[in-house]
Amino acid sequence: MNRRAYIQCSSYVMIAWVMIVFRVILSYCENGWANQRSCAQLHDRKHSLYDYMSITNNKQHVRALQQNSYRYVNHSKKSPRRDHPGPANKSLVMPTLVYSSAVLPSSAVLPSSTVLPSSTVLPDFIVLSNVTQIAIVIPYRNRHVHYLKQMHNLQKHHRKGVDFTVYVIEQTDNLLAFRRAWLLNIGLQIATQHSALDDCIVTHDVDMQPTQAVDYTWCDRPTLLCAQISCFGGGIPYTTYAGGVVGATARHWNHVNGYTNTAYGWGGEDDDLYYRWRANQLDAGHGAGLRKPRPGKGVCACDTENDHTPRQKNETAYREIGEKLHRMERGSNEWKSDGLSNLKYHIDSSRTDEFGTRWIAVSG
Repeated sequence: MNRRAYIQCSSYVMIAWVMIVFRVILSYCENGWANQRSCAQLHDRKHSLYDYMSITNNKQHVRALQQNSYRYVNHSKKSPRRDHPGPANKSLVMPTLVYSSAVLPSSAVLPSSTVLPSSTVLPDFIVLSNVTQIAIVIPYRNRHVHYLKQMHNLQKHHRKGVDFTVYVIEQTDNLLAFRRAWLLNIGLQIATQHSALDDCIVTHDVDMQPTQAVDYTWCDRPTLLCAQISCFGGGIPYTTYAGGVVGATARHWNHVNGYTNTAYGWGGEDDDLYYRWRANQLDAGHGAGLRKPRPGKGVCACDTENDHTPRQKNETAYREIGEKLHRMERGSNEWKSDGLSNLKYHIDSSRTDEFGTRWIAVSG
């Protein structure tokens, strides 16, 4: 091994160890085993560290790839072979490359202009994917004004390396009470079919507008992304609140069986969701509700109530879910048979609009 290769290999090993140590420290923070002020500062610097390491390693590797390309072209000119004439186009442009998360975070991207000869063998730590996938599921009925505001707001969150897919699940029956949890389950089921287990899926009320400080990618554990909400005086209504905007991985949504299908009208489904997280030790623990962003990172605004149809409460269903919540608080596991596992619906129509949103109209 020559000196240059040794230095490059050593740098990869060092970066891998730094990332491992960094993740261990973050896991201590996430479980509440470390000083919270220090953890907040560490999380704040996380993306800066990722970017620095990505840029440093990219420069080294792009240089190596260019040298390999140069050597290949010269070699092919000096000793051409009749049985192996070489690539027809020596300036073949490969797809954008990225280092896998085993070595670097998914934001570490090689420039799209990188040119490789067609016979170049890529190292096993390079994969052809460089995007963090975020699926957003919105339950919907007669909220066009809110939807337009939401889409213009979400565009402010778009950045390099993050790909948003929005699913609007529309209830077509205007006579029945609104079934928010059921609609969210439909969206979760559809989104998980197009997501990896560790991709983020966010259940998102259409009338809640996160500021740009809200990080949709922070979903390695179930997280209440909107924790400073304008219509609740800049906070949340109670500690175990699990409504509005909640992010988690596809794996975690499947683990808790999604939402309940028994909630009709408004109220109860958020509390049911909290007990599902708690039953699987996916809450923040010690009665603290879901994990929440640090102050300033969970600020969201509520749209006016004037832009949608009046809220309807189904008294019978509300009473029944109230009784269910009492049982779940005492440890009932009925959530295992109520949710994604027994979901039934009919897709009436589907389309994609000018924002790229996938609209799916459904009925029961």
